Amino acid sequence: MVTDKDIVNKDIVNKEKGNNQNADNIISSPTSNKNLVQILVEKENIEIYNPDLGANDHKILLLLNDNSELNHYYTFKGIMRKINLHQQSLSRSLQRLESLELIEKTMMGYKITKECKTQLSKRREANFSSIPIKIPIESAGFTQLIQTHVPCDLMTHDIVAALTGKWFDTLRWLGLVEGDNEYLLQWISTDHKVLVNLRILSRYIIIETNATNEKDRMESMISSYKILDYATKLAKNKINRCSSTQYELDIFD
Repeated sequence: MVTDKDIVNKDIVNKEKGNNQNADNIISSPTSNKNLVQILVEKENIEIYNPDLGANDHKILLLLNDNSELNHYYTFKGIMRKINLHQQSLSRSLQRLESLELIEKTMMGYKITKECKTQLSKRREANFSSIPIKIPIESAGFTQLIQTHVPCDLMTHDIVAALTGKWFDTLRWLGLVEGDNEYLLQWISTDHKVLVNLRILSRYIIIETNATNEKDRMESMISSYKILDYATKLAKNKINRCSSTQYELDIFD
């Protein structure tokens, strides 16, 4: 049940925006308390002029529209980990944004709506982009752990669908970015110190980490092999199902 405390007071929000304009321009990662990088953005670049939107709403919109050429999908927990929002605050913001048709919930997670993306694209792009339109083979600050071919009998979207939302050891699902035949899947460690990316570029799978010490790199490597093993088993199961179906068709021919 929505109480009076849950309703955004427009006068208070507008006053806070005036007094704390600089504070509203800071989007913190879930590890901001652990001395990791904070991302600064110019608020007017991502502003949607709606008096019902607060600072948390704009953080979510910015996350989901990190690069207007890419599609970003984040689950509830993924958003909470990414921008370090309290569960109840996040829930209220998501409900508000959905009711305003600025975001929508899909099987892959929350994403920005086409209408909202159009509004944002009319303004100047935010002066940062954590992921370029063409995802590079190596990411700044990340070390490659594994590079291998995508199994020929497996479609990339099958890998994405199978891995989305999955946990591996101490890695928790963070989110998905979809480009032009390119994907980036991301996990974060339970202590919010380490990120692990799985990139699908053409027919290659690349797994990388930002771990800086030997212990974290080793744990990331172990988890990476489990992620790859999971994808490989998926490929084998699909091949077996296809072979079984073909065998049944041959019998009845």
